[in-house]
Amino acid sequence: MEPRPDVLGVSTPCPEEPLLPTSRWLALPVVVALGLSGLLAGPLGAAHADDASPLPPPVRRVLRRGEPLPDASTPPPVAAPVEEPRAAAPATPLPPARRVPGSLQPTSLARTPAAVDIASLRPLVAKLTSADFLERMRATRKLVEVGEPALPALAAAGDLAVLGPGGLSMHATRGAIEAILEDVPAERLPTWMEAPSPEVRRAAIAESARRRERRSVPELLVRLDDPAPCVRAAAVAALRQTTGQWFGFDPDGAPASRQSATARWQRWWNVQARVPAEGGPDTRR
Repeated sequence: MEPRPDVLGVSTPCPEEPLLPTSRWLALPVVVALGLSGLLAGPLGAAHADDASPLPPPVRRVLRRGEPLPDASTPPPVAAPVEEPRAAAPATPLPPARRVPGSLQPTSLARTPAAVDIASLRPLVAKLTSADFLERMRATRKLVEVGEPALPALAAAGDLAVLGPGGLSMHATRGAIEAILEDVPAERLPTWMEAPSPEVRRAAIAESARRRERRSVPELLVRLDDPAPCVRAAAVAALRQTTGQWFGFDPDGAPASRQSATARWQRWWNVQARVPAEGGPDTRR
C-alpha cells in the first residue's frame, strides 16, 4: 500500500480499494431485487391491494371510474309488473222479473180486457190441481197471459184443492188470480171487489192495499159488511194501511159492533172528502 500525502504533507498509508468490476457484480442482486419489488408494487401489487380493500367490488369500480358513490340506504326502485289487458267477460242477461211464485212473467203489463170463452179456459184451470208442479206452473202462466178475461173462469172454478209443499190447499187458483190483478188498472180494482167469488174480492182488496190506492176507499168501506169473513178482514187491513185509521173494527165481531165502527169510519171519510172543496189538502189520490 502506497503512502498518500495529506494536506500537511505527511504521508498516511491508505487501505486498498476493491476493484470496480468486482463491486458492480456484488451490487447486481440488489438491483434485481429492487426491480422485482417495483414490479410487484405496480399492477400486480395494486390488484392485491384492491383485494385487501374493505369496500365491496361494485363500490371500488365506481370509485375508480370517478362516478359518485350511490346511497346504500336507499334501495333501487323496483318496476311494477305490467299486466296484460284481459278480455271483458261477456254480459250475462238478467232473468225476467218474478211476478208470482214459479217465475210467472206476464207478457204485457197493460192489457185491454177482451171477450174470452170461459169454456176454452176450463182445461187450463183444471191443470191447476195437477200433481205435477211444472204442469201447474205452465197452466198458471198461460192464464196470466190471458189477463182479466181469465178471472171469471177462475172464479167459476170455486175452491180447488191442490197438494202443495205445506199439505193440501183449497186455493189452487189464488196464485193466478193475484198475478192477474197485479196488472189491473187502479180504476178497475173496485169492480173486481164486487166479483161473485170471495177469492177474487179478497185478492182485489189486497192489491189495492199494496198500492195504497185511496180511490178505492169508498168500496173498501162497503166491503166491511161483506158476507165473507176473509173479505172483511182484508178490507179492514187495507183501510188501516191506506188511511191510517181503525175505529175498533173487528171483522169477526157482532154485526151491531161492525156496523157502529163502519159508520164512524164512513163519517171520517166524508169529512176527508169535503176538505179539497174547502181549500184544504187533498188526502185522496
